[in-house]
Amino acid sequence: MKMLAPPYLAGYVLEGLLSVLGGSAMKRFIPLLFITLFFYNLALAGESVRSIVVLEGTPLCLVANEAMVAGDKGLSITFTKFSKSLAAMISEAKIVPDSLTKFALHSVVVEMPKEKVRLLDFVEGVISYEPVKKVKIAVVGEPRRISRDDASVLLDRSVNHIGANVLHDRGLRGDGIRIAIVDTGIDWTHRDLGGGLGEGYKVEKAIHAVSPKAFPMDDNGHGTHVSGIAAGLKGVAPGARLWGIKVLNKDGVGYTDWILKGIERALDFDLDPSTFDDQADVMNLSLGGDDGDPYDAMSMALSNAMIAGVVVAVAAGNSGPKFLTVGTPGTSRYAITVGASTLEDTRASFSSAGPVIQNSSVKPDIMAPGFEITSTIPDDKYATWSGTSMAAPHIAGAAALVKEMLIKSGASSISAFKIKSLLLLAAKDLNLDMFYQGYGRAKLDAVDKVPVIFDNTTLAFGQWRGGKKGPDYTATQRLVFENISSTQLKVSLSEGSGGDWKKGALFVSTPEELELVVGGGSDLILDLFAKSGMGSPGGTGAFRLPIIIETDSGWSRGIPLCIARMK
Repeated sequence: MKMLAPPYLAGYVLEGLLSVLGGSAMKRFIPLLFITLFFYNLALAGESVRSIVVLEGTPLCLVANEAMVAGDKGLSITFTKFSKSLAAMISEAKIVPDSLTKFALHSVVVEMPKEKVRLLDFVEGVISYEPVKKVKIAVVGEPRRISRDDASVLLDRSVNHIGANVLHDRGLRGDGIRIAIVDTGIDWTHRDLGGGLGEGYKVEKAIHAVSPKAFPMDDNGHGTHVSGIAAGLKGVAPGARLWGIKVLNKDGVGYTDWILKGIERALDFDLDPSTFDDQADVMNLSLGGDDGDPYDAMSMALSNAMIAGVVVAVAAGNSGPKFLTVGTPGTSRYAITVGASTLEDTRASFSSAGPVIQNSSVKPDIMAPGFEITSTIPDDKYATWSGTSMAAPHIAGAAALVKEMLIKSGASSISAFKIKSLLLLAAKDLNLDMFYQGYGRAKLDAVDKVPVIFDNTTLAFGQWRGGKKGPDYTATQRLVFENISSTQLKVSLSEGSGGDWKKGALFVSTPEELELVVGGGSDLILDLFAKSGMGSPGGTGAFRLPIIIETDSGWSRGIPLCIARMK
């Protein structure tokens, strides 16, 4: 980051030049030097930037309903202290109006001179800060319009491909489940999306999250296309309700602080901590930025949403086939990051690949069809479009079906992590690199065959530093297993094939075998060891260390796992 040239810098420069040029030459050079430094500082001082500042305090989505009002008051006190400290430390800093978030993340946007951003380190209540960045819809090319007759044939191809039709035949359509589409808005007048807005219609709610008084209709087409995939008349969850949360402009572009405002609305639509029945069940974000970090504001906000019970499906991005290309907020550890496959069960060439190097998480988590997907667009029309934007809503709709299934089965507890675990463990292994496919391609007709689930499906073993000659590495993860079958089970883990185990890594599970009664749960501790002599992880920056989970009932499947090593 550029800083103002401090006064002592001129002294060092003068001393150096004096030794080189001599006194007489310096007399002619000094005025030019000071003029140059003056205009350098003047130019830099005129540059203003906006930063998302994450503040201390527990986000309200993580607070029990009955404690939300008190929690809100606590955040207000913290914010007041921050505001006073900011004004005292950086007099030029301005808090951007209406930028405060409290539900997904306690944060605010601050505008200030670029050279003074680092002073935020000394402002009371600040946890972290980052520049506001541009995000956009995660598509490839332009939509190709098709006729309604052609659409009637093509609309449900990808829906049937992931087995959603099998669940439809069982009476599961996502009835009563609310899916928030955080996007360019929704054209609720489309016949396949209910033809209206409000109670009793498919599109129950709509709002422009950035400018709440502005009209929230889709003026791009992307949000309407995504909505049709997730919950249109021939979508994955045709019985689900939709919330249109507009955060992107007519060009499909927005900024990270805009997205945070949209996530807020999905967690508490009226932003009133005294009301509790306005949280979505599922959230879809078919958008992203070019770079990724699991600890940035958007990623953390989505992880918090998952903890709060909202299943989050997010596009991995379209920067493939290179590795290390998953963009934010697809880097969120807990959200379900979705890569794109074809209807022939190959990888869409544009689909971004993992891993996420900062915490050794394998992303994407799962794949879904994202190549030439037909869906709704504004003005009662239809189009075929490609991108991980199209893959993510397949998983959003799938999550709605699985949640309905759990509700109807009388499940004792329903969490976003249970739904995520079922989707991932039921996925079809396409025998692709784990950094392309995660667990595999979504396969809803296999969900009811999964006998055991565990909460920590996106394993993240941290980052191994030190290079080839650095120290050995050890890391530990706790997995909580639950038997959801009708019989008692024994569960064990073993090394998977095709990884880097032979290079010098091993794991120990404690206990070696779990015995789970029907409906019972138990913890398993997974210790991972890696020797410094394992060599180079190659272009991915990480060693692939797949494991196998199996039960004595004959069910088994692979679990993607890796360790990222930095020099």
